[in-house]
Amino acid sequence: AWYSKSVTDGITPSTGSDGFVNARSEEGSWGGAPVRFPLIQGADVAGTIVGVGTGVDPARIGERVIVDPWLLGTGDWMDLANAIYFGSECDGGFAEYTVVRSGNALRINTDLSDAELATFPCAYTTAENLVARTDLRPGETVVI
Repeated sequence: AWYSKSVTDGITPSTGSDGFVNARSEEGSWGGAPVRFPLIQGADVAGTIVGVGTGVDPARIGERVIVDPWLLGTGDWMDLANAIYFGSECDGGFAEYTVVRSGNALRINTDLSDAELATFPCAYTTAENLVARTDLRPGETVVI
């Protein structure tokens, strides 16, 4: 119930522990649905396209990509009810191979390694968001 909507307090020693009591396992995924098993987790993915599905240009094979883990639905793309998260509501990238919609495989050209790139989609953006939410001031330090 990591993402349980019933846990709304900030993370402190008491609310962090108390949150387990309030957490609802039926809201365990990113989108608030139950986590289904078996599940391959992993939102932080970078690699090379080795195959494509129907309707995808075969010229994409061999492209170096990073995965956008927000799998937005049709209609209002800002409505999170229309979205699922890669590795939460569907199988993700902690595997030798994975499958994602073509539009979520973003071509990239960089000297960064796949391991470095794979920190960007979820881990880096989570850390960046947490730093922004703390409203740090010059001279303050945060450890993530």
